[in-house]
Amino acid sequence: MKTGAIHIEDDELELYCLGRATSSELAPIERHLLNCPVCLNRAQAALEYIDTLRAALLRLESEMGCPADHTGLRRADPEAPGWLTRFPGE
Repeated sequence: MKTGAIHIEDDELELYCLGRATSSELAPIERHLLNCPVCLNRAQAALEYIDTLRAALLRLESEMGCPADHTGLRRADPEAPGWLTRFPGE
């Protein structure tokens, strides 16, 4: 997270939600998410969007009978560092 930033940058939040933030980026992002409801809501919306896109690609893949390349839309691994992807019901 950029020093002095009021909110997490869109690109940083996207990488975090996709599980692609570096280990050095995780702690500052998660600390910010604990204290910023605006960014937490943005992160939750991003995760919902990722899930929606992934589901649509899987449905298209099934209907077309050919594999779609949706590797960039994989949700973060629940076992990976990061608490946001481990909400109840996930």
